[in-house]
Amino acid sequence: MMDQLRAWDEALFLTVNTGWASPLLDGLMSLASVLGESTILIPAGLLVIVLSSSNERAKLVAVFILTTALAGGVLHLTKQTFPRDRPLKRFEQEVQRNADAVRAPHHKLYHRSFPSGHSQAAFTVAAFFALWYRRHRLALYSGAAVIALSRVYLGVHFPSDIIVGGLWGVFSAWLVWKMARRMEMAKAVGT
Repeated sequence: MMDQLRAWDEALFLTVNTGWASPLLDGLMSLASVLGESTILIPAGLLVIVLSSSNERAKLVAVFILTTALAGGVLHLTKQTFPRDRPLKRFEQEVQRNADAVRAPHHKLYHRSFPSGHSQAAFTVAAFFALWYRRHRLALYSGAAVIALSRVYLGVHFPSDIIVGGLWGVFSAWLVWKMARRMEMAKAVGT
């Protein structure tokens, strides 16, 4: 069964990475990947909170920082525990025979593929804002999905890497949100 899942993962990777190749998507996916950097997403998220009209900005900043720290910390531990090779390493022989076997136009990364940090960061931030500001859920999750997909398109992650990274991001945001809500309720009952 694991062999079948791995084969599916690799086939889907090749479909997205080489089958969808186009100059327009090259530009859009490169932009999405850059926007998916945690060094951009986290400060942008903090800026949105600080500039919001919410009376609870300080609390939201603290919860946002806790959320992103938890998600990122577990992600890095997972990457160290499961050192999966990236697509360029997995398809190394194919790439040597045919340079176009895997498209990786920007970064020649070979190790620590699982899970995707860009996907985790994008879905953590999307889920955080979707839970606190529900109106924009579709746009938030769509943006996160494009960022995640860009990582497969650009040849640095397998689909399973982005799925697990995304799921961990959503779960982390939900878990911290749930804890914050419980603490709020306990505080209200205690006063």
